[in-house]
Amino acid sequence: MRNLKKIVTLMGISAMTAMMSFSAYASEKIEDVTMEIESNIFAGESGADVDVIVDTEGCYVDSVTVTNEPDEWEEDDKPKLKIVLMAEDDYTFASGLGKDEVALDEDEGTVTSVSRSSGKLTVYVTLSAVEYGDDYDYDDYDLDVYELTWDQGDGGKAYWDGTDYAKKYYVRLYRDGEAVSAEFTTENNYYDFSAYFTQGGDYTFRVMAVRNADNTGSWRASESREVSNEEAAEIRSHSSGTAAGTGVTEGAWLKDETGYWWCNPNKTYPAATWKLINGSWYYFNQAGYRMENHWQETDGKWYYCGADGAMLTNTTTPDNYYVGADGAWVQ
Repeated sequence: MRNLKKIVTLMGISAMTAMMSFSAYASEKIEDVTMEIESNIFAGESGADVDVIVDTEGCYVDSVTVTNEPDEWEEDDKPKLKIVLMAEDDYTFASGLGKDEVALDEDEGTVTSVSRSSGKLTVYVTLSAVEYGDDYDYDDYDLDVYELTWDQGDGGKAYWDGTDYAKKYYVRLYRDGEAVSAEFTTENNYYDFSAYFTQGGDYTFRVMAVRNADNTGSWRASESREVSNEEAAEIRSHSSGTAAGTGVTEGAWLKDETGYWWCNPNKTYPAATWKLINGSWYYFNQAGYRMENHWQETDGKWYYCGADGAMLTNTTTPDNYYVGADGAWVQ
């Protein structure tokens, strides 16, 4: 009797094993996946309207989540999706199915990673940068500037109230109605024109707020500032590296968290070289930043750049070496 029970039990286990083996054998492997993504996300709008259609047999879209949804989408934002696919009955996702086996129709974005279990596939996708819709009203952006004022001190720094919608500003200085500087670009709501006060006259500056090439504000002009030749010279003395009577080099000093660098009118900058700017020599390192309190060797001679970066001449350096009229160390 015991042997009979043992035989029946073994027969049952064998049958179950055979059924499990048959079920695993019968499940069809999903080796690759193709998806079609339709995004209705536009710059200047909120929300995350995205439809995903899977074009592969044996699985379906379970959920779609936008993981980086902001209060309002801006141009060039890239929505990130978490897409969960589930396998239908009698299908499983192949163990080797990775991001290279997931394709998107029409290059709608980039598959960044994939995780899987036998019946679930999670796909992470970064979409292409969002743009403005055809019916978007650009007038919704306030790209005006206000309160254009001059520095209340002795310098030539200009200020204005900007707008949160602007990504940058175009600025330019005028004397007696004629432009005396190039058109500069800044992300700040101020600009130092001190170096461009070359003589007396009636000075104004103009500012335009810019969001992108197709979306700009209007030029706004400041009140005039009338200065004499002596006052112009005093203002110009507040510009780093300015020497009276030497003229003005086109370009502008800009500053970031690393230091000062010189922006040429064509948006290039000097690097690993000397440059004469407004009558003074400056040395710029390989990254394009001016060197300050620094000895620089050139063609076998040593030169010293002071606290403002300008090369010293006819003086004693802070470490007690004398430099001549050409700036070279007198040995």
